[in-house]
Amino acid sequence: MNENDKDKDKTPPIETAEIGLEGRIREGLKGLMFQTNREVKKEGEPTRYVPAERPMKRADVLAAKMDGKTVILVTADGRKHRLEPKAAA
Repeated sequence: MNENDKDKDKTPPIETAEIGLEGRIREGLKGLMFQTNREVKKEGEPTRYVPAERPMKRADVLAAKMDGKTVILVTADGRKHRLEPKAAA
C-alpha cells in the first residue's frame, strides 16, 4: 500500500459525520412527541385504550430525507415532520 492509498482510507471522525442527516435527525427529535396509546384494564370491564404521548426516539423514525436544508421525517405514528434549519441569531 502506498501513501496515496492511505489517504483514501481515511474516514471522517464520528463527530463530524453526525453533522449530516443522522445528526440533524437527532437534533430534530428533541422536543417532538410520539403519539401512541396505553392499555387501561379494570376488573370486570373490557380493556380500553387511551391516548398517550412520549418523547420521540430514533427508532420511531421510519424514513428520513433531506430536501435542500430541510429534513423530512416520517414516523411510526403516521405523522410527517419537516425540520427547518435553525436561523442564525
